[in-house]
Amino acid sequence: MKRYFLFFLCIALLLPLFCPTTPQTQAASTYDPYKAIAYAEANWNSGKGLCAEFVWNCLKAGGLNLSTSGLQESPYVTTGLAEAACRAIGKPYTGVKDFPLLVTDNRFGPTHAYNQHPNNNAVTIGDLLFVYCETCGKTPHVVICSGYGNGSLLCVYGHNYAQQNSFSLPAGANEGGHVGHQFSMRYLDLSNAEEYNCECSVLFDVDKAAWYHEYVHEVLNKGLMSGVSEYRFDPEGSMTRAMVVTVLYRYNYEPQAKAPTFSDIEPYQWYTNAVSWAAENGIVGGVGNNRFDPSGNVTREQLAAILYRYTASMGNDCSAAADLSAFSDAVKVSPWAREAMQWAVAEGLINGSDGKLLPGGFATRTQVAAILIRYIEKFGVIATSGACGDNATWSLSCDGTMTISGQGAMWDNFSDYPEGEHWYKQANFIRSLIVEDGVSTLSGLTEVLPSLQEVRMADSVEQLGTYSFMDAPNLHTVRLSKFLTEIPNGCFNGCAKLTSVELPDSLKKIHGDAFKGCSSLQRLTLPGSLVYIGPNAFADCSSLQEIQLPEGLKELAADAFCNCTALNSLKIPASVENIFTEEDYNLYQNFFPCRIEVDDSNHFYCSDKDGILYSKDQTTLLYANEALCGSFTIPETVKKIGDYAFSGCRNLTSVTVHEQVRSIGIYAFMDCGSMQSIKLPKTVDQFGHGVFYQCTKLKRVDLPEGANDLYDMFNFCISLEQVTLPKGLTKLDSYAFNECYSLKSFVVPEEVSVVRYQDWRNCYQLRNIYFLGDAPEEFNAGGGRITLRYIAGKNGWTSPSWHGYPTATWEP
Repeated sequence: MKRYFLFFLCIALLLPLFCPTTPQTQAASTYDPYKAIAYAEANWNSGKGLCAEFVWNCLKAGGLNLSTSGLQESPYVTTGLAEAACRAIGKPYTGVKDFPLLVTDNRFGPTHAYNQHPNNNAVTIGDLLFVYCETCGKTPHVVICSGYGNGSLLCVYGHNYAQQNSFSLPAGANEGGHVGHQFSMRYLDLSNAEEYNCECSVLFDVDKAAWYHEYVHEVLNKGLMSGVSEYRFDPEGSMTRAMVVTVLYRYNYEPQAKAPTFSDIEPYQWYTNAVSWAAENGIVGGVGNNRFDPSGNVTREQLAAILYRYTASMGNDCSAAADLSAFSDAVKVSPWAREAMQWAVAEGLINGSDGKLLPGGFATRTQVAAILIRYIEKFGVIATSGACGDNATWSLSCDGTMTISGQGAMWDNFSDYPEGEHWYKQANFIRSLIVEDGVSTLSGLTEVLPSLQEVRMADSVEQLGTYSFMDAPNLHTVRLSKFLTEIPNGCFNGCAKLTSVELPDSLKKIHGDAFKGCSSLQRLTLPGSLVYIGPNAFADCSSLQEIQLPEGLKELAADAFCNCTALNSLKIPASVENIFTEEDYNLYQNFFPCRIEVDDSNHFYCSDKDGILYSKDQTTLLYANEALCGSFTIPETVKKIGDYAFSGCRNLTSVTVHEQVRSIGIYAFMDCGSMQSIKLPKTVDQFGHGVFYQCTKLKRVDLPEGANDLYDMFNFCISLEQVTLPKGLTKLDSYAFNECYSLKSFVVPEEVSVVRYQDWRNCYQLRNIYFLGDAPEEFNAGGGRITLRYIAGKNGWTSPSWHGYPTATWEP
């Protein structure tokens, strides 16, 4: 029996060697896209390896747990890279043969993202992007992608590792013989890590789990230190003498300094004033022969001495003294530094390492960061004060509390402050703001307040200045005056940690961008006194789940809740009289993110079962919501489709417009990224500009006679293949066919006399433009490999070229 047991035991142990098991998916690894990007920045010109190998190394540097085990291909080819990346994040690998690129800027614009990617997802920073040539079935050598023309560029790393940002897809494909070809894009979303809001998020060499992380975050947040480059902090790097005194100089709000006296300190260097100030106040001395040695590294005992002298110069008590005998190398502390080291240890600034003080060791950047933050926690910020109004003053206490006191209004402009009175140098240290009774207007708060966490204002405050607390990333608590009547433009814009605000019963208006980007705001009670909500007032409040518009509200911006993706519905009360748009605010974005429900008692508006907003008589379709999907037929009661009516309805695939419709407003179907067809009647006699802007899957359009303004009409319609322009058209206005990759030709009506600001560089397949009439009197166009074709006998044309384009005749 024992022999049988041993036999089966051996079989059980050996069986896995002969019967391989199905590979197990790896647990998702933590990926920091900024580390990947920093590696790319630092190594793109190293000349090592192929494109896939370079991107592989970037992703590894970002912490993605890539493994070569079990790959079907080498890790240094595209398929191997994609397979390994899928395994690393726990996603199934379905096979990718495309060209790999690492997305290295903050956004891939909706021009292509909404067209090419499932679920309308946009590629974000750190993702792995694959580009494939559909025309010839090959992968391009180089593809560089740009954003959608508003200055926001996408930069990618690929072949030759070069970061470029001057081309649009697929302009960079010229090295592979793919000029004018059609490309598809796929991407692998690697960003499974938490969103980093700390100051260290872009510093690839700062370990977020390291002991020093919070110290580095704080010194960066307070503006005391900065990285050695955009993406590096150099944690183990040494601090020079100039660096240390500059940090203290910043901590002391950069006071006036005399001319330098050291022979090796030249004027106008970044450290000149800091060294002069430190020497003047007895904080530092030279190294002999009237030299300071600004680039010399600071030892730990030198740092203790500098801090000791600085503390004494500020009038603080320096009597604390620790017994250093507990440290095995205490005898190595120089006699001149012993008292300072005893004080630094007693105050908890220097703790030693493994029972040693290491007095002669160089102080690293992270050690200095830690000592500085401990110092501030112990001694506080530098208390100071100044005037901020004709009868108002500000004061900053050691705990970082800024108090506004006095009577009346604060000065609104920086120029109103006497020299040296403004608090902009203290802005990084303000943790809380208290506005005392008597102050009526809180204005002029235009400085970014990175450390501000709390605001409390007395009820005497009647008015806030525009952008008062904009981009205060740590602000979480606000107590507003009970007598405020308006929240001004941008007041809390970008306050990402603001979770709740109690709005006063006196409030009448919330202006544009007031709470935009308050991504932690979940619920908000709007007072019954409110009559106006402005453009983008709550845009990008992605956590906002519930909001009730009060009865009494009169005016509401259509984009007030743009991108509030957690909202399920929005009920318009009976009192609303005006739902409006402002073009400057609204381009490049959608409007209502959820179903709209209008109170039946409203005299101006109504809604239907699809949550679409109409005028009360249902003759004007005002706004659809972005949840609308599939095919849609305009109701027969509708005579007018309003401005931006379907903007951002990215799941809408086709639209039928019946003959009762006479007017279509500007940008009415902008960014309908899935719309492939639209049927327009000839009865439309008013047709706004930009109607089909960024409809990236639209293939054919026959414009009605009323379409006489083509400004932005087909801009970024990258799939548009055929268009019929109306006979009565007199001008081909700006950007009519920009980025129309698939358009091969079109016919210009006879009456067109103006061709204005046409950029055909990215119309890769456009080869012929056929003119029915005389040569335009005004012609401003550029780019493209296009032949202008005209009818023989028409006036103004020349051969073999006209305005730099080749010409030829044709017969209609």
